[in-house]
Amino acid sequence: MSRRVLITGASVAGNTVAWWLGRAGFDVTVVERAFSFRDGGQNIDVRGVGREVLRRMGLEQTALGSKPN
Repeated sequence: MSRRVLITGASVAGNTVAWWLGRAGFDVTVVERAFSFRDGGQNIDVRGVGREVLRRMGLEQTALGSKPN
């Protein structure tokens, strides 16, 4: 059986679930309506469970070292 998944929306949630499903062996495709990355958007406040997700993804230190433009 094919394990293909289509995710609509390349936001924080869409890209995060794509990452986890890819690690679990799924063939993941992410589609986004926007033609390119957009400056601006919502602030991201990472704490609690969100920080644990970053830790499990191996991205916590990278996220903590990032600074907005």
